[in-house]
Amino acid sequence: MDGIWIERIEKWRHEILQTKRILIPVISNLLLTLTGWYFVYNCETDPNSLAYYLLDSRHNFTTGSDLYDGALNGVICVSLLAFMSFFMLLVAIYNFKRLIKAWLSISCLLIIFGISALFARDVFIKIGITEYLWIWTIAASGIYGIGGVAVFFSEKFPLWLHQFYVVTNCAIVSLYYLRMLPAHTTWFLLCAITLWDAFAVLAPQGPLNLITGCAENYSDNVNSSIFNVYC
Repeated sequence: MDGIWIERIEKWRHEILQTKRILIPVISNLLLTLTGWYFVYNCETDPNSLAYYLLDSRHNFTTGSDLYDGALNGVICVSLLAFMSFFMLLVAIYNFKRLIKAWLSISCLLIIFGISALFARDVFIKIGITEYLWIWTIAASGIYGIGGVAVFFSEKFPLWLHQFYVVTNCAIVSLYYLRMLPAHTTWFLLCAITLWDAFAVLAPQGPLNLITGCAENYSDNVNSSIFNVYC
């Protein structure tokens, strides 16, 4: 019996050591997201942004309770995240390199230029810079976007800079969706995503572990792209 437990402990220890370098980006992403959510948005959603595919008391698609709506929305969002994660895993397993590259490239450009501009605008408004707001927004998102293109589409920059962009991209995307969420959904979703991240990173059948296992069959560019998207 003791031998079985020792074997299990060693197995988990091996898994944790394998994913050690992933834990820091995941935790950094969560901390950065919470920081922006608190200091920029005051932990408040945008009442003018409606996600019509989610339960919301602001329109007719609701259970009648914000609490129940929030819990169900958390389940819906994490289920969609899980579906997309395993879909990308299947794409990786069956070696659809062009599809992966196209998906990641388009997503990357939309984030580093589009969503970053929305976040930059909100930051400037928060700190009181409203004069020539659109100029400041374009300048900030342009600098960030050009840097992102240089980092993601070339191999001349250090890994830490690549990881920085991965973490910040994940954070601003998270904030973008958090702003759209109905009442109570945010906190349910944060808890659900934390559990999902732990599963994806640490569990033997988690999508990140499985992708890491099949990564040796890929070129270096596709490897690093897939790996860092799931970080």
